[in-house]
Amino acid sequence: MKGIRFGRRQWLLVTGVVILVACLSATLFYETYKHYQNESKSYIDLLEWQIVWWSPWILLVPMIVRAAQLFPVDKQKWLRSLLIHAGLCIVFSLVHLTLYVSVAHILGGGLWLKVAETPGESFFATLYRLYTSPFQVNFRLRLLIYAVTVLVSLTLDYYDRLQRRELELTKLEKQLADAQLQALKMQLHPHFLFNTLNSVSALMYKDTNAAEEMIQKLENFLHMTLESSSSQEVTLQKELDFLSYYLQIEQIRFQDRLAVQLSIDPATLDARVPNLIMQPIVENAIRHGVATRAGQGRIEIRANRTNGVIQLQVQDNGPGLDTENNEIHEGVGLSNTRLRLQQIYGETYRFDLTNAPGGGVIATVELPYQK
Repeated sequence: MKGIRFGRRQWLLVTGVVILVACLSATLFYETYKHYQNESKSYIDLLEWQIVWWSPWILLVPMIVRAAQLFPVDKQKWLRSLLIHAGLCIVFSLVHLTLYVSVAHILGGGLWLKVAETPGESFFATLYRLYTSPFQVNFRLRLLIYAVTVLVSLTLDYYDRLQRRELELTKLEKQLADAQLQALKMQLHPHFLFNTLNSVSALMYKDTNAAEEMIQKLENFLHMTLESSSSQEVTLQKELDFLSYYLQIEQIRFQDRLAVQLSIDPATLDARVPNLIMQPIVENAIRHGVATRAGQGRIEIRANRTNGVIQLQVQDNGPGLDTENNEIHEGVGLSNTRLRLQQIYGETYRFDLTNAPGGGVIATVELPYQK
């Protein structure tokens, strides 16, 4: 058990509490003598007496705290711990009494008269008399102080363990989420590579120059993605840079059949977005929108920021969604994208596919704007 460590702040705190309690106790005695015993006592003398009585606890409290840490009252050994604390309570009570009498004897004067039975009583005679008196002086108060200190120490230790356990659980949950996100992101690479290599294979028999250019673009794309493979989030600017390499590869494949239009609000370029979040969405638009058309296919990519939300849209001019059965089939790329968004943003994101008014599909992603 780590427990409470007594540094400078802890010592100052204990000292401050002891002085405060001594002042309150002196005030209580002053009022008692004044109203109930019809005696006039100097408040300064009472305060000096109470400070001398309470000051040994500045040294003893850290020792009691350590004893509470060494012998916690837990489910397994609670009886043993209680018996040990019962013995320690007596020991600490005698130690406090010894320190109190020693300080009073050193200071002497009226303070010693509050402890000694007669002005001429020696130090050891006074100490022996107080040791052997029934329950000694203030034994119940010393018992209470020991019990309260142990209770506070155990409570703080429990709170500290609870906080550390919650922190460890949070770290474990984050590590698990990061591992899941990394696994999902890594699924994109073989999926994308498979499709690209198929295109290269097809071009090798038609246009070797185009195939060679596609391989070069693929190398650039993979180099750029591997540089940020450890990052779950990148700026939108960097995400668009990734996307441009991918689109260059696809434009080699489709030639004039693919037209791309970007409409990006400059205020969104520094927003954080999941790494490689756009590529599978654009790939889906090309596969189901552009590739199915005999004429030119068009992809429009938009980014806007409104009221703390960044909206990303990819629209194609393909045949649109088949919504007769109210079922939209999502492939590996889109399913992967949805899972990643859910892992990162929980319920604070939106991702849906809808039919565009003039034909085609609009894929919309809305995320909290984070700079």
